[in-house]
Amino acid sequence: CQKWDIDTNKIIRAANLGYVRGNIPRPSPGVGGYCLQKDPYIFIHSASEKNYQPTLFNVARKINNKILVSVAKTIDQFLSSFSKKDKILLAGFAFKGNPETSDIRGSTTTSLVKRLLELGYKNIHGYDPVVPPREIRQTGARHVPLIEKGFNGARAVIIMNNHPSFEKLKIRKLLHKARKPVLLFDTWALFNAEEINKEEGVHYKRL
Repeated sequence: CQKWDIDTNKIIRAANLGYVRGNIPRPSPGVGGYCLQKDPYIFIHSASEKNYQPTLFNVARKINNKILVSVAKTIDQFLSSFSKKDKILLAGFAFKGNPETSDIRGSTTTSLVKRLLELGYKNIHGYDPVVPPREIRQTGARHVPLIEKGFNGARAVIIMNNHPSFEKLKIRKLLHKARKPVLLFDTWALFNAEEINKEEGVHYKRL
């Protein structure tokens, strides 16, 4: 949808409006978690033993895997004009934010850290309201205890899960701490795009 400048979240809100039987989920940076990553492959394998190819499951997993590749590519394209040493903040390391969990097994954020390190980015900082600092550091990111400190001097800020505390952030005030121009990649569309677009030097992206 980025190719045609379509806001997927607006379309989903309109599709869900007044239709109680449907609840199309919002886009996210891929499927995470211990169960959701492996269970489809278990089903695919079991189905193949019965001579059935579950096309929908195969396609769904391929799409979800490509989303994270697209997120990394967007970050890399923006930062390509700057230094590999510029600060990147990843907010949200648990595989899901709502309901809250400290579980990072299968987290798309840990996979993104790995991809960014492979691309040569070393100044990666990580924040999560509930994940222990030690687990964040084990991914290769530097733990920041307060999200405000994470924004300080950041060239790119990536919101990777939908923890309720993120929606309460005074995001425009925090962006004043960042290094302009700055990329704000809001993968869960938690913030008001029209408000953020009022800020000079902020490149606001959604999925």
